[in-house]
Amino acid sequence: MFANILSRVGFLKLPAIAVFFAVTILFFSVGNYYNSDEGVILDGAWRMYNGDKLYTDFFSYIAPGSYWWTELSFGLLGPSYISARIFSAFLLVLSIVAVYGMVILAGGSRFSALAGSLVWYFANILNVIIINHNNHSSYLASFAVLFMALALRNRRGFYFFAAGVFTGITIVFLQTKGLALAFGFGLLMLFYALRAKIPKKAVLIFCGGCLIFPAIVI
Repeated sequence: MFANILSRVGFLKLPAIAVFFAVTILFFSVGNYYNSDEGVILDGAWRMYNGDKLYTDFFSYIAPGSYWWTELSFGLLGPSYISARIFSAFLLVLSIVAVYGMVILAGGSRFSALAGSLVWYFANILNVIIINHNNHSSYLASFAVLFMALALRNRRGFYFFAAGVFTGITIVFLQTKGLALAFGFGLLMLFYALRAKIPKKAVLIFCGGCLIFPAIVI
């Protein structure tokens, strides 16, 4: 089913994804739209890049995912504002695939899926703020929702596991959003399991996937 969705993502083939990515980077590179809401992650990642340890040398109530992701951008591309934006834009562009897939799963046409994806895309780039734990976690949560929809439709263990993994990653990027997502998915799966629409072991598979990345962090 996932392969079928990808085969229908006509405008999201590799060249188109590359164009979207390039346009996004260009947009965020022109004018230097510095925003204080991005400063928390940028400052923390900069300190980590220079040897400070999160939660030891400085404290944050935010889960570590966005700090690590931004620090990785500094390590690979050099410590700059544009490096952080490139990595954030990468997550945004990937999330377009998830949004497109969700619309297709809901029975929408390619045109409606394209429209929904573009609304999601432009709503994010016009907001300007993308180097942020709220945005990063939303981009990753979109894949958790997509895989859960696939899991409930196809009842395949891989999809339940993938939904769990992306939910766990979302927790690592923003604990409140990720935990709310996990709780909602848990209730939904229990409802389906009690009605015998999915196997009960699917709940365990989802929970197993969900725990992997938080366990690594802890």
